[in-house]
Amino acid sequence: MQPFHYEIKYLYPKEYKLANKAVNYINEKYETKLPESEKAFITLHFVNGLKDSTSFQETIRLSQILSDIVKIVEDESHQILDKNTVNYSRFIVHLRYFLFRQLQQDNPNNKEDENILELYESSARLYSSQRKIVQKIKQYLLEVHEIKFNHAESFYLLIHLIRLLDENINN
Repeated sequence: MQPFHYEIKYLYPKEYKLANKAVNYINEKYETKLPESEKAFITLHFVNGLKDSTSFQETIRLSQILSDIVKIVEDESHQILDKNTVNYSRFIVHLRYFLFRQLQQDNPNNKEDENILELYESSARLYSSQRKIVQKIKQYLLEVHEIKFNHAESFYLLIHLIRLLDENINN
């Protein structure tokens, strides 16, 4: 299975559902067994065909960034994330929209709200391991993709990580 198969499923749920139907139809009609990974590839083709403003390369880039972020989270937390949970889905959807906003803006709004900054810092003190992961993600995005984000985005990411990693430990 390709590295970002699960991310594709959550990034493009409608297109993935259609790809699933297409694979099932092909398997049944031609008495074959296409691999599960075909669903992700077909999904990407649907996405590319349906979105005029998004090139196929941008779709692949977004998927790769998400896959890299999930790997950072798993490596830093020493956990394998359960990709079939609601919190994982929420985490990926949050990242998706965050990345869309960042990649489509030439001059992102990185104004700091003092209240959010204070909230982030107090929460980050309580959840230092998740804060380290946020910092790793921030570093990766800046160094590899030149994506910079403010404390509000860091705070939302921290909240998702707290939920995601807490749920993963308790399951």
